[in-house]
Amino acid sequence: MLIVSWHWDIDGLSDLDYYRDGNPVADIPAFPTGELLPGPVFESYAHDLPREGDKNEGEERLAHAFLTIVGRMTGRFIDEEWFLTPGRAYDLSPIDTQG
Repeated sequence: MLIVSWHWDIDGLSDLDYYRDGNPVADIPAFPTGELLPGPVFESYAHDLPREGDKNEGEERLAHAFLTIVGRMTGRFIDEEWFLTPGRAYDLSPIDTQG
């Protein structure tokens, strides 16, 4: 499972998380500047993506990079057909760590 999400509490992009059999395998940190540090698991899927940060467009470029990596790993990119294909959507509620 690959997770790309927007973290509402910080109004910013969350890390790209990769799980296999319910266990975390790797992640890519979501730096607000957009710096891309894919690490060894994702490196081959990050070919030709911008790596440097950009203070004005950092999160947007990084979100694009994350979705490109997910598309390369799964062989399925987000396009109009993807949005029109029936499937499952999950909305995970935040976990209450205070209680």
